[in-house]
Amino acid sequence: MSVQRILLTVLMSILASGALSAQLVDSGDPREIALELFSQISRDAPADAIALRLDQLIPVFRKRCLRLTDYQIFSRETNIVVLKVKCSGDPLYGVTVASNGYVSVYGGNGLIEGINQ
Repeated sequence: MSVQRILLTVLMSILASGALSAQLVDSGDPREIALELFSQISRDAPADAIALRLDQLIPVFRKRCLRLTDYQIFSRETNIVVLKVKCSGDPLYGVTVASNGYVSVYGGNGLIEGINQ
């Protein structure tokens, strides 16, 4: 095998592994989305990036969210984050994500109090 062919094979495998990791976050697996969301919150990512992950996560739990309009980080600990999420036309949802991939989406039925201003 020529050196160019070996380098091409190595490059293709590196690109494929990067595409695979990006695909995992977009795969609809709630644990992967939760880990990415937790990581984004921990790194103080832009609000739009966090909102995008929340928008992906809520429907996975068969909750209706036509348009995410607002969210609030309600509680932040070392390994767990609790958020309040507002979708247009729906009561608030609670979303809990943890550093180990734990995720829970609850509410949508008036259980969660309003977002604190």
